[in-house]
Amino acid sequence: MPRKNNKCDHMNIELQQKEEQLASLKLDIAPEDYQEKVTQKLKEYQRKASMPGFRPGKVPFSLTRKMYGPAVKAEIINNLIDESVNNYIRENNLNILGQPIPGADEVQAQDWQQDEAMTFTFDLGLAPEFEVNLENLKDINYYQLEITDEVAEKYLEDARTREANWKETGQSVKGDMIKGRIIDPEPELEVEIETARFDEDEVLIKPFIGVSKGDEITIEASEKLTAERVAEMLLLKDEEVQPYLNGFKILVDSVMHKEPATLDEDFFDKMYPGESITNKEDLIARIKKDASQSLQRESDQQFFNDTIGALIEQTNISLPDSFLKRWLIEVNQEKMTPEFVEENYADYARSMRWQMIENRLIRDNNIGVETDEVKNVFRSYFQRPGSTEPDEETLQRIDSVVESFMKNEEEVRRISDQIFNTKLVSLFKEKVKPIEKPLTQEEFAKLREEKK
Repeated sequence: MPRKNNKCDHMNIELQQKEEQLASLKLDIAPEDYQEKVTQKLKEYQRKASMPGFRPGKVPFSLTRKMYGPAVKAEIINNLIDESVNNYIRENNLNILGQPIPGADEVQAQDWQQDEAMTFTFDLGLAPEFEVNLENLKDINYYQLEITDEVAEKYLEDARTREANWKETGQSVKGDMIKGRIIDPEPELEVEIETARFDEDEVLIKPFIGVSKGDEITIEASEKLTAERVAEMLLLKDEEVQPYLNGFKILVDSVMHKEPATLDEDFFDKMYPGESITNKEDLIARIKKDASQSLQRESDQQFFNDTIGALIEQTNISLPDSFLKRWLIEVNQEKMTPEFVEENYADYARSMRWQMIENRLIRDNNIGVETDEVKNVFRSYFQRPGSTEPDEETLQRIDSVVESFMKNEEEVRRISDQIFNTKLVSLFKEKVKPIEKPLTQEEFAKLREEKK
């Protein structure tokens, strides 16, 4: 039986419940619903029409109607349908999934030549009623990641390597830099060869190991000596490598060894400018703090994912699966085949369930993202830990750059999503009361791999 029966001017619109989450919207369109608009549009065409045998704007209306009438009528009626369906859904507070699609049982060829009554039917997928209860979620873990001294030491050694200095040494070892000149073939070419770029290749690296100033290195032609390798080794452009593909000879001028940065005031200031770090112990403590903040983001993300999974399972939202599969095929005709939709539907359905839950959480908890919040994230790109407050001129330059960032819709959307997710994580922590569980980084990495 019809659930609602509304009239819009002459048009009759009727909603028929077909299944619990599937309804049919029937539109009866009378000629008087579209004739006036069609005539107005055709008169516009007539004023602009140019045709042999007639002056511009003087083409007979009957001829204009004959030439353009069916196309104009189809356009007017399609616009009328879109507007009427959308208005009906909004005015009657219908909570639909996807978009209306032509009725599954109706295949009707329209005669656009005749002014006659027409009937169109659209299927609607109806969203179910559901409640979201974060407080009812149990046994959700929040992983507290431990930063061991060994991990902090590894962070420190990586930093010292990044800030390393080249110093002249005696005999070369893997990772050293050879400074010299290619003396064959001519002309001579000065080179600086960092062996770390290819030290995984035992054939290519061998001639560079154990050499000293004044030695000659002979590189012979081989299948390993590709154009790509030569360009990488000698830092040449692709068009410059040809003379060296048959081998070359280098006279060594010096051997440089990369020494990690010294733990001194300059190094401390490079790592954390403006902070009072004077010894290794303070530096390790500061590194642990940084690492802890970084790992907390990973913990937050895992907690976020686990809570989403539990919410989807607990809320158990039913979906009109057959309708949604038809809708996906209808709106992605050039991209999705029925086979593709069937194969990937479970992932899509999970995503839709989470979207519905997320929208309910945002609505019930008044979660939103303000423009200033996005701008503040962009401003943070220019802030360094321990740095002083920038002066007025610098702030103006930063704001100018931020405004240019705000014109990038994709980037603004990405930052907005990050802020939304951060607020949802805070909400989850407050409502769910997760179980804190300490893990090492290795244990956490293994757990994440298992949860993929």
